[in-house]
Amino acid sequence: FWLLFSIQFFMTTGIAFVTAHIVGIVTASGFGAAVGETTARLEGARTTSYFLAASIPGRILCGSLAERFSKRGVMAAAYVVLIASGLTLMRLEGFGSLYAFVTLYGLGLGVLVVFPLLVADNFGLKAFSTLIGIMAVPFTFGAALGFVSAAKLFDVSGSYSSVLSMQMSLFAICAVLTLLAKPPRKAADSA
Repeated sequence: FWLLFSIQFFMTTGIAFVTAHIVGIVTASGFGAAVGETTARLEGARTTSYFLAASIPGRILCGSLAERFSKRGVMAAAYVVLIASGLTLMRLEGFGSLYAFVTLYGLGLGVLVVFPLLVADNFGLKAFSTLIGIMAVPFTFGAALGFVSAAKLFDVSGSYSSVLSMQMSLFAICAVLTLLAKPPRKAADSA
C-alpha cells in the first residue's frame, strides 16, 4: 500500500513540475533564446495542449501493453520515457526538440492509465474504488507540492535545470518503487 501511495505522490509531483512551469521552461531554454520571448511563451502555452494530445496515444499504448505484459514493467518503462522527455527538455534548442519532448512526455503520461491496474493487481477489486479514492490524497498533495516546489527550486537556483533534474529523479524513484510493488500473496489470489 505504502509503495503505491509513494508512487502516486512522486509521480504527480514530477508531472506537476513540468505542467505548471512549461511556459517558463520553454522561454528560458535555448529555443526561447532562438525564437524570442514572445514566440517562446506562445509555444510554451501551446506545448501543454500538444503533450495532452500526445498523451491520448500514450494512454492507449500503455493500457494495451499492460494487458499483454507486466503492468509493473510497462509503468517502469513509461517512467524511463518521462525521464527521456526531461533530458530532451533540458536541451531544448528548436522546434524538433520541442516536438520530441511533446511526443515523449505524452507517451510517458500513459503511466496514468496503468497505475489503477497496479492497485487492482495488488489489492483486488473488492475495495478498488475506495483505494483509488485514497490514492487521490497523494495525488493532490503531490500536485500541490510540485507546483510550489518547482517554483522555489527555480527561485533558488535561477535555472530550470535543477527543476528538471529533480523531476527526472522523482521519475527514477517511481520506476524503482513500481518494480518493488509486488502484489501480496493474498490479494493476488482473490482478484
